[in-house]
Amino acid sequence: MTTVIGMHEQYALVPPLEFVSAMTDHWTQTLRMPSSSPLRSLWQKMGNVFERTIIDNISECDARWKVLQPPTGSGKTQGACLYSAMQAKRNRDALGNLKPVGVLLVTRLIKQADDLAAQVNVMAGANVAVAHHSKSETDADDIGRYDVLVVTHQAFVNAAETLAGASWSRLVQWKGGHRLLTIVDEALANVVEENKVTLESLQFVLGCVPFDVAQAFPDQVRLVEALKDALVQQAQSDTNDGTAKLMWRDGGASEVLNAAPAAMKPLREAMRKVKYDRRIREGNTKRNIAKLVEDTLASVQALADRAGSGNLDRAVSGVSA
Repeated sequence: MTTVIGMHEQYALVPPLEFVSAMTDHWTQTLRMPSSSPLRSLWQKMGNVFERTIIDNISECDARWKVLQPPTGSGKTQGACLYSAMQAKRNRDALGNLKPVGVLLVTRLIKQADDLAAQVNVMAGANVAVAHHSKSETDADDIGRYDVLVVTHQAFVNAAETLAGASWSRLVQWKGGHRLLTIVDEALANVVEENKVTLESLQFVLGCVPFDVAQAFPDQVRLVEALKDALVQQAQSDTNDGTAKLMWRDGGASEVLNAAPAAMKPLREAMRKVKYDRRIREGNTKRNIAKLVEDTLASVQALADRAGSGNLDRAVSGVSA
C-alpha cells in the first residue's frame, strides 16, 4: 500500500495546541496576567488560522487573507511575536529534515518594527528576526537569511505596488523560498480600510484614459474593466449597492481579479500627467478630476492587493490581526 504524504507535512509547522500552551505560559509567567478559557480558545483559533494560512500557501489553495479581530488586551501582538519565534525555533530544530517556514510581520511604525523584531529574538533565544526600514542599518540584500522579517505598513504597501520589483522580492523571498506566513499587526493604514470603488467612478476613469496610455498599460486597464464588469454582474444579481468593498464575499469580483494580476502604480503615474480637458479653465475642477482618478485607481490597487491577484494572492496571503 502506498502512503501519500501531504505537502504541508514536509514543513516545520507549529502545532496550534503547542502554541496555546506556550502562549499560556508567556501570558501567566512572563506578563503576570491571568489566563482564562476564552483567552485560550482565542489563542487556539489564532494558532489554527496561522497554520491554515501556511498550508493554503504551500498548496496554493484558497490563499486569500484571513482576518482575526481579537479584542484589545487579548494578546494579538504578543501572540504574533511568540508564534513567529516558535516558527523560527522549529525551523532550526528540524535540522534539514523538514522545510522551514518564513514569516513576514507588518506593523505600523518604525519603532514598533524594531521592538517586534527584538521581542521575537528574545522569545526565540536567538537572532532570528530583523527589522528593515529606512532608518535601519540592515542590508537589503542580507535580510533573506532571517526567519522573521519585520517591516512597516508603508514599506509593505510601497513594495506591493511593484510586484515584479526587487523591493517586493526581498520582502516575500528568503533562503527558505517564499515567506509562507504574513501577519499584519493592526489594519494597514493605506490598504485594510473601507476602500470602495463605484461603477460610476470606474466608468469615468476608463473614459479618462487616453488611447496611448491604454495601449501602454493594457493589464492595468483590463483590471479596472474587470472590476467594473464584476460590479455590473453583482448589481444585476443581488442587492449590492454598486460598490466593491475590500472584504468582499466569495466569488464575484474576486474571481475576475484572480485572472487579471496587475500593479496599478505605472497607470497611476501616467494618469497624473494627463491633461483631462484643456477646455476646462477652472483649476479646481481639473484638480477634482485628477483626484477622483487617483483615488479610484488607488482603491482598485487596494482591492486587488487584498482580494488576491495572481502572484500576490499566493505570496502575500496572510493574517490581519
